[in-house]
Amino acid sequence: MHISRKKNTEPFVKIEPFMPRHRAFKVGTSSLKLTLVISPDEPVNLLIDASKLPDAKRRWARLVEVQAAGFNQDDHHGNKYTGTNPGGLLRYLGHTRSRTALGPAWEVRQRGGGLIVSSHFQFLGKLPACRTWTVVENTGTEESQIEFVSSLAFFGLSHGGAGSWQDKMRLHVADNSWCAECQWRSGSLRDFGLSAAYRNEEGSGFSLNRISISNQGTWSTLEHLPMGALENTETRTTICWQIEHNGSWHWEVSDVAHELILRASGPTYREGHW
Repeated sequence: MHISRKKNTEPFVKIEPFMPRHRAFKVGTSSLKLTLVISPDEPVNLLIDASKLPDAKRRWARLVEVQAAGFNQDDHHGNKYTGTNPGGLLRYLGHTRSRTALGPAWEVRQRGGGLIVSSHFQFLGKLPACRTWTVVENTGTEESQIEFVSSLAFFGLSHGGAGSWQDKMRLHVADNSWCAECQWRSGSLRDFGLSAAYRNEEGSGFSLNRISISNQGTWSTLEHLPMGALENTETRTTICWQIEHNGSWHWEVSDVAHELILRASGPTYREGHW
């Protein structure tokens, strides 16, 4: 996708020489607010509410996950797209704010591992929704073989309420087929094969499992609609996502640090060999 720069776009904000350990700022609208946390020695974080997240959990809230051939993942959580590299090497470079006909737009740029990675957020007026995508630019001298790039990496989908995600969260998935479209099914995460390995705040707080749905080829709704939803039955809120792509795509829900995370992307090397 070609992104043109608007004349009213603000210049990139550079890292300050003596930037605080963490600096947070809000992006979005009155209907949907997200928090970005930047630091000089960590990747940018994307959160719902940074004030309620201990520093120890912040490492799991990366704004973007990027895995390239020749880089080792730094956590080894099975097939989950966490701890990716050079995603873990990315550092804040700057951001811009602009306004389009749809609403406020943000671009956050990070640099690391010979790449510049730009994360885009297009908020949609008064709707509690936004469109997100990622642009990766190779600024090094060698070829970079990308295996995975998230269009959305989100930590804390089970945020809110007193119970564990295993008790309060429900997943909604839309199966699809010719002459059997939009066959929604719902259930607990355990019904889909993901169970909490530890009680709240005990142990490492993650399993090696994930709930993942992928599509290969240009029939983007061959077996599933490219969307899903997670419902918090305690707070009575639901987070929905939809992948807008006419080719291969992948999304997964998994657990880490006693929270649920979402990874949504287009084609991947592991699931569909690009």
